Amino acid sequence: MLLGLHVEKTVSLYGLENIGFLTLSFADHVTDAREAGRRINSLLTNVIRKRYPDYIAVLERMKNKRIHYHLLVAVGADIRTGFDFAAVKQKDYRTASAHLRSEWAFWRRTAPKYRSDVLNSCPSKVIKKRSDFTWENTFGNISKTGQKKTKESG
Repeated sequence: MLLGLHVEKTVSLYGLENIGFLTLSFADHVTDAREAGRRINSLLTNVIRKRYPDYIAVLERMKNKRIHYHLLVAVGADIRTGFDFAAVKQKDYRTASAHLRSEWAFWRRTAPKYRSDVLNSCPSKVIKKRSDFTWENTFGNISKTGQKKTKESG
């Protein structure tokens, strides 16, 4: 309930078109909350808080006990208008905005520094990134590495 209110407030403040959803998971089998917290704090401190004006992060465990995080981020630009979710599902990324493409490029450069690769990103729907962290957000597929094969774009 409280989370829902926080999400509503964030979307109201920044606009849905400026919101991305990320899922961050670890490449290795991290089940210890303290270790996961240490790793996510490093990414939040050194990247997320500097890059995005606002975010909401929630820890979740997978069925196999691995820890991952879901984030809603205010990207500071419209990444949703004109974005064709159905086309992206078919691996057609032509409707991705220039800003969204710049996000993909940023994460391709940045993720390896955190032992990560970015797999997906899209406008307020789902982004994925794999390695140390995995993204499921509003940016579309952005890397070929990780457990899930994706088409490189951006």
